[in-house]
Amino acid sequence: MPDLVPFRGYRFSPDLGERLADILAPPYDNISPRDLRELWDSHPFNAARLVLPPPDIAGGDFAVQSATRTGADWYAGARHFLDDWIRQGVLEECEPGLYYYCQDFSLDGRGFRRWGVIGALALDDKDETLPHERTFEGPKADRFRLLKASQANVCSIFLVATDPQRVLIDIASKLDQPTIECRTRDGVRHRLYLVRDQNAIQTTRAAVRTSTLMIADGHHRYETARNYRAWVRENVDPAYWSAADAVMACVCPMPQEGLVILPTHRIVRDLSPGWLDRLSNQPGIAAGTVSGTLTHLLGQLQGLPQQDAAVGVTDGDRFQLLVWDNKADPETYRTVHPVLRNMDVTFLHRVILSQVLKVSEGDAARISYLRNPQEALAQVVAAPGSGAFFVRAPNPEQVMAVSRSGQRMPHKSTDFFPKIPTGLVIRLLREPPAR
Repeated sequence: MPDLVPFRGYRFSPDLGERLADILAPPYDNISPRDLRELWDSHPFNAARLVLPPPDIAGGDFAVQSATRTGADWYAGARHFLDDWIRQGVLEECEPGLYYYCQDFSLDGRGFRRWGVIGALALDDKDETLPHERTFEGPKADRFRLLKASQANVCSIFLVATDPQRVLIDIASKLDQPTIECRTRDGVRHRLYLVRDQNAIQTTRAAVRTSTLMIADGHHRYETARNYRAWVRENVDPAYWSAADAVMACVCPMPQEGLVILPTHRIVRDLSPGWLDRLSNQPGIAAGTVSGTLTHLLGQLQGLPQQDAAVGVTDGDRFQLLVWDNKADPETYRTVHPVLRNMDVTFLHRVILSQVLKVSEGDAARISYLRNPQEALAQVVAAPGSGAFFVRAPNPEQVMAVSRSGQRMPHKSTDFFPKIPTGLVIRLLREPPAR
């Protein structure tokens, strides 16, 4: 059974006050090169320095390339920042405990609250922590080098727990006096509570052990933690194995309104002439031209029944809405598991990209992933021969069904919002540096 255990964490000093808003950073794979420059310049203790290279060597898709590129010794630099901040007292050691964590945020004019609990998740040998997306070797090699160099978890992986009795929410509702409280520039209010009460800790652990756990964000980091554990067992004295047997994780219960998933859209480059017309004429695809703007296209896409697999498409000039008609071409989906058949991303990758346009999901040189649809449109307009593909987000229950079935969705099929920031809590896998 999965277990979430207390640990002795490090957190930025509360004395930093409102400056914490300039210190916390998004997860590494949500930071563009432009964002990295802004984060690097925002504060000398910004946590992005612990997970990504300096801006002057962070060109291209650095999350994939930096494991092998020239100048990749930045991993040692990340270790240096971490140790130096501990020595300075910028990062303070906490008493052992679990960290309940609350995010208040707004989306489309509505307010939401999401609770989770951060602890050290034991890495089981039975794969009881369920994935839902496929991973790539490049990012895992990159994160492995960072983990070996820093010997620390500086950002929690993000898990969803079924928690049918709402035990975690019940504990959270009784908490007051947060250890850390700030509002980051994206408008999200963060509150972190260090829980040391043994009854609350044991009740939390019992609720986690009896829940189904699914990885929401952090597939690459979770698999990297398992790879690191295997490396430690082969290369390190057994006396030091225990820390590598777990990874820092934030477990969020499913039965709460604040568990929100946003869509992640695709840009595909170097498409051959006439690609949009080929999609329109493909058997099994019902195509309709959408007059007006991107807003009209997205509105029509959202207005379709949830069970219809559909994708909005533009070449920067024309807008089309494509809907999958399985009856016209049942053979294409013959080997697709039922839990995946009604999903937009399945239709996009299985039919549109792979079958018609001959673009592999793993072709990182041609496919980019964006959350902002207007930005995707702007990039396509600026790059003739490219296309933008817009999808709807699945709901948490659909994603959990995929995980339980043993299937996996395409890479970046989900975007749980908001993210768990880097630097909120840090878990060392070693002794702290000498002062």
